[in-house]
Amino acid sequence: MAGLQSADEFEPKEFLAHGDKVAVLGHYTWHVKATGRKFSSDFVHVFTVQNGKITNMHEYLDTHAAVQAYAGSHAAAH
Repeated sequence: MAGLQSADEFEPKEFLAHGDKVAVLGHYTWHVKATGRKFSSDFVHVFTVQNGKITNMHEYLDTHAAVQAYAGSHAAAH
């Protein structure tokens, strides 16, 4: 999605590590290039790290806000 949107704000706030997992809690605001709309969301990124390298990543966010921004809905504009 990086080519479809650009970050206006990206703020990791907390890092939690346990075993081979690292979770990052934060907040971001994205600008969707195709619609000109923005959406904001808290996020959680969960990384699996093996031998010093990231081998997997999952992202959790407000998908409704993202869908509305990509659809061009006024409800998602902040």
